[in-house]
Amino acid sequence: MDKKKKLDNRLLRPSLFVLLIFLCNYLIVYASESKVIRHDEHLLKVIEDALKHINSVSSQFMQYIHDRQTRGAVGAGVRQFSGKVWLKRSGLMRWEYASPYRQVVIVGDKKAFLWEIEPNQVMIMDKDSFIHGLDKIFFSSFKEIFNSFSLASISEKKVGNSSIIKGILSYKGSEGFVKEIGFSFNSTTAFFDRIYFVDPMGSKTEIIFKDIKLNPKIDADMFKFVVPEGASVYYNQDMMRHR
Repeated sequence: MDKKKKLDNRLLRPSLFVLLIFLCNYLIVYASESKVIRHDEHLLKVIEDALKHINSVSSQFMQYIHDRQTRGAVGAGVRQFSGKVWLKRSGLMRWEYASPYRQVVIVGDKKAFLWEIEPNQVMIMDKDSFIHGLDKIFFSSFKEIFNSFSLASISEKKVGNSSIIKGILSYKGSEGFVKEIGFSFNSTTAFFDRIYFVDPMGSKTEIIFKDIKLNPKIDADMFKFVVPEGASVYYNQDMMRHR
């Protein structure tokens, strides 16, 4: 099962998933803090009140990655991905990428698994080293985010019968996974319909959620992983050696 062969470069893509999970966790963190800026307390409370009733989420998603060199150039150099995500309180996650290649990311109770279906190779990480403890604040009552981020802007716009709340967070430090996070919260779906982050290199990753279902029943086995027969298995120390 555990074949020793050269690590396929495509397995280096998991750094993207680290950022995605980082982003999703911190969006919920942000939504739970309602005493940061007095003028914005109402908008923060709208999001907080909606999220506190959510224990699980499933959604289709589209993901777009704009490299720094191609940002602003419509359609030029944009990488596009699509799939489905399941999220559950206590930091359980499953991202299934269907296009342009199939891969699965599972964050369970103690481990994180990244499976490249072709060429059938798996990266196994300790959960804490993979998402740096951020699972502990997912779907919870949060205050930690403003230790690291400042609120750059927040606004509300009425679109038909919906209220769209948009915000931007800026990272306070000089080092980190992201330097800016943006989001769009839709009152109709009672969840985020768009999120994005800009990394320190200037690349932008945008995720659009569609067909959002709140509090679906999700089988516990969705967040468990069994290494497929014949898969090459690598651990985080292997990942570090191939960077």
